[in-house]
Amino acid sequence: MEHQRFDASGGYPVLVHHGLIGSASVSPDAASEAARRNIELIALARPGYGRSAPQPMTSIGDWHGIVTPLLDTLGIERYSVWGTSAGAPYAYALAAPDRERVGPWLQHSGKRRLHLPRR
Repeated sequence: MEHQRFDASGGYPVLVHHGLIGSASVSPDAASEAARRNIELIALARPGYGRSAPQPMTSIGDWHGIVTPLLDTLGIERYSVWGTSAGAPYAYALAAPDRERVGPWLQHSGKRRLHLPRR
């Protein structure tokens, strides 16, 4: 899985989930502000985005099982998530089953599940 680490190596890790059009990157301003606060941003590219190979997923819930081995490889025991736009549901899917390891969550322009009235 493609991932990029931004600034503050050894800082508190925050996994960044990109929107619909995006990849494993963050803005220079976000990276600079994170480093100032001793936060290491780790941007992930979902399967089929950037240099991440396509991978079958039956639901967004599969995301946890895809990312957890990367966390283990990187030696990350505790982390937070940041989901932007269409990346927000992936941030939720990673964090929800991993409550023992996850700190604060950040949603930026994300949509939660919509419940439409039945007709």
